[in-house]
Amino acid sequence: LERYLQHFELDEGILVLFFEELLQETSLERICHFLDIPPLPDLTLAKANQRQKPYSIPSEIREELEAVFAKENEKLEELLGKPPPWKVP
Repeated sequence: LERYLQHFELDEGILVLFFEELLQETSLERICHFLDIPPLPDLTLAKANQRQKPYSIPSEIREELEAVFAKENEKLEELLGKPPPWKVP
């Protein structure tokens, strides 16, 4: 991502969205606006492989992953100017 940002301005030359942002109703409109194209008709995407119950990571594993990726997550947040959605407040 850093290499792309050396050549493109964030939100002007490159649009970076987290997966969770793509699930929002306004994501298609946001992408069309970024691409400077007319809005597309509303698309309804069928949900596939959807779990019946949400999966939760055991707390000890979550804590270990947070520690392992702390520097990368901080750097990502700094680059994008927003925290990643998985970052626990």
